[in-house]
Amino acid sequence: MKYAIINRKTNECLSINSLRKLETYISEIYPEDKLSHSTISKRFKETFPNISNVSIFNYYDLVIIQYEVG
Repeated sequence: MKYAIINRKTNECLSINSLRKLETYISEIYPEDKLSHSTISKRFKETFPNISNVSIFNYYDLVIIQYEVG
């Protein structure tokens, strides 16, 4: 899985290739909120149904898109 992140506050877009790196990125932006990589994984399943191998969840100013490559 890969993760595309859009920061609506800064208009920054980036791609991350692991949940652990995504967890680190989120904790750097929001150090007061702690999300584990397993919680992040569950958020994709809980907030948006999987359509064509793409899932989305919003976290504060971030839109995070999970997608399969290949």
